[in-house]
Amino acid sequence: MTGQKVGTIVTVKFPITVTVLAGITLVVLTAMFHWLSGSAKETLVFFATGVAAVGVVVSAYYTGKTLNAMIGRNAEDAEIARRREEREKFSDLRASQLLAMRYGERWNDPAMFHVRNTLRSVMEFETHSNDELINFVSDASRRTNVIHVVNFLEEISVSIRHGLVDTDLVKAQFCGIVIATWPKLLPWISQTRRVHHDNMMWDDLEKIYNVWKSTPH
Repeated sequence: MTGQKVGTIVTVKFPITVTVLAGITLVVLTAMFHWLSGSAKETLVFFATGVAAVGVVVSAYYTGKTLNAMIGRNAEDAEIARRREEREKFSDLRASQLLAMRYGERWNDPAMFHVRNTLRSVMEFETHSNDELINFVSDASRRTNVIHVVNFLEEISVSIRHGLVDTDLVKAQFCGIVIATWPKLLPWISQTRRVHHDNMMWDDLEKIYNVWKSTPH
């Protein structure tokens, strides 16, 4: 059973479009005009004019529908693009945050113990002589680890410059280290630059130090 009414043999359905309605209206109006005028010639002219008018109206109607559909599609496409952009921004943010946390994990890794310990010994070394500090840092037991420190902090600084890492998150972890380390090692850094004839060595780290020093919080 299909729910069809008893006694109904078949049901025929068809959509009544604007064109059909306009055509029916024109026929009715033409018949009324002929009845009132009684002139076949005038009725024919009326009908021809009406056909042209109906064509304009129907064309305008479907043009409007097409434009509305295009506007709706454009709005839908714009919304899809906006959502895609938001997802990409969220994905980029998550990636930069994960990289910032990864730097923290690497710094605190047990394998970095000797590097951190060397930096601690340099920070605790008290002297008013740049030469004494340079000699202390340049000692074979410390120099390699000190280079690891500045290279690691330079890597973070380069990541910041290229927008690869969440600056606020990485700053929260390394601001104190950078602000304390750079001025302490500056005499040794300056000498190393002179020896290698390269004033751009660890340049990004120097720039981050200057920025973070002025805005530590």
